[in-house]
Amino acid sequence: MKHFLTYIDESIKKHWNHPALTNYGANTYTYGDVASCIEKFHILFEECGIAKGEKIALCARSSAEWCIAYFAIVTYDAVAVPLLADFLPQNVADLTR
Repeated sequence: MKHFLTYIDESIKKHWNHPALTNYGANTYTYGDVASCIEKFHILFEECGIAKGEKIALCARSSAEWCIAYFAIVTYDAVAVPLLADFLPQNVADLTR
């Protein structure tokens, strides 16, 4: 059985110039755009000293950018920890200590 990340990789390569994610009534990202954003996140994670297997909190409203950040986290072999965007800033701070 293939790992789900294999499907992401294959889809990006196969559909590079096709639309992948869209914010309702706003911008659309192609598979190539998604791959470029994921790579930028990986560079950011590395520069921040985040090791593989570490937890990364993800606190945002549902959007194409949320999906890209999630894919970046899991393809980096880190653990995505989704937090509700409705939490108050103090609650997010308490949860991410």
